[in-house]
Amino acid sequence: MNLKFIFRLLLLVLIISNISSYAQEAKFKIGPYANGMTNIKDGFFEIGTIFHKSNMEIKPYLRIPISNKEKAITQIDRNSNTFKGVLSYSYILDITKETGPIKRIFISGQFEFGTKEYKFYPDSTNSSETKSNQISFAGELKIGCYKTNGEEYAKQIAPEFRVRYSKEYKSSDEVGIVMNNSNGISTVKELIITEPAAKPAFSPAISLNFYSGKGDFSYTPAMYYNFIGKAGENNPFNGNSRLRVETWVFYYPVVSAKTGIKIGLSPFVSLRTTGDDSLNKFEYGGMLQLLISTNMLHFF
Repeated sequence: MNLKFIFRLLLLVLIISNISSYAQEAKFKIGPYANGMTNIKDGFFEIGTIFHKSNMEIKPYLRIPISNKEKAITQIDRNSNTFKGVLSYSYILDITKETGPIKRIFISGQFEFGTKEYKFYPDSTNSSETKSNQISFAGELKIGCYKTNGEEYAKQIAPEFRVRYSKEYKSSDEVGIVMNNSNGISTVKELIITEPAAKPAFSPAISLNFYSGKGDFSYTPAMYYNFIGKAGENNPFNGNSRLRVETWVFYYPVVSAKTGIKIGLSPFVSLRTTGDDSLNKFEYGGMLQLLISTNMLHFF
């Protein structure tokens, strides 16, 4: 994905978001949406538009991978090497009583769809190049609640639960092929000789978002349990599984109910609990996240 294309997308979103300023009585408020995340080696960039009305929100956007690495430890939840279109819908139910703290319940769901062309060489020669277009998809449901006393710099707490199912195509691994030239000299060339495969994945996760009421920081411990099935099947529970824990610290240049910028940093640890995969049994690392036009205590 080149920088010119990303710039054009940004410009298009800004134009769309400014159209709403000319409407006298717009049914939906329209604004830009942008989100980026990286785990040092891999990541993604999201760009789109938010349609907001009263207690509901519709958010169509594009998810653009920023690397081609396909075995990232966080891939099942966020990262993907496939360019995707995403449609998200959120609904907020206000259960605040006449007296007492502000309480809200929110439910949201989204569907992701993308296609990518893969190349492989079944006969281990350049002349056997084969191209295959494959469709990847995912769906997820998120439920959470929010509680605060409603005062300026009051404590805020927002636990969330999310469940996700996906079927993502990935390239097979490269293998070393010995090539002999006319001079009798042998060289080794790395080629992909098998077609891409998709493994079903199921990922329940829980987080606890908390703002103490002091300073410009909030905190979010989160835990995921990821199940990955066998290639070509739909059952995600017959393969391997991993438990992952993250501990996020978020900084807000401006603290408000609807903040413009949210910057997060977290270490993570991942433990393989069943089966086998191409990663170590115990993995660890760090992640950096930048969000624009997002709710303060929204995580998943």
